[in-house]
Amino acid sequence: MSEASNKTTYLYLVSLVAAVGGFLFGYDLSIISGALPFLKSHFSLDSAGEGWATSSAILGSMMGPVAGIWLADAVGRRKTLAIAALCFMASAIGTALPHSLGQFVFWRVVGGVGVGLAAATSPMYIAEIAPAHMRGRLVTVNQP
Repeated sequence: MSEASNKTTYLYLVSLVAAVGGFLFGYDLSIISGALPFLKSHFSLDSAGEGWATSSAILGSMMGPVAGIWLADAVGRRKTLAIAALCFMASAIGTALPHSLGQFVFWRVVGGVGVGLAAATSPMYIAEIAPAHMRGRLVTVNQP
C-alpha cells in the first residue's frame, strides 16, 4: 500500500475510534433499561428512586460538554478523550459494585460526564486531525 493510502486508512480508523463517543452517548443513557428491574429489587426502589437511578447519567451528560469545552482547550482534545474514557471505565466498575443507591447514582453521573466529554470533544478532534478535503466526511462519522 502507498503512504497516502496508509494515511487515509489511519484517518478513517482514528475517526471511527473517536466517533465511538457518539455511540456511547445513546448506549450509556439507554442501557439502564435492562438493569432497572434488578436495581429496583436490589435497592428496594420506589418510583422516585427508580427515576433518580435512570436520569442521573443525564445530569452528568449535561455537565460533560461544559467541562469538555474548557478541558479541550486546557489539555487538548486527545487528552480530553482519554479523560472521557477513564470516566467510562470508572463508571462501569463503580456501577457494577455499589453498596447503596447513592453510590450507584454517583458512578452514573461520572459516566454521564464521560458521555458529555466525548460528545463535545469527538467531533472537534476528528475535525482537527482531518485534512480539509476529508473533514466533512470524517466528522459525520460521529453521530450521537
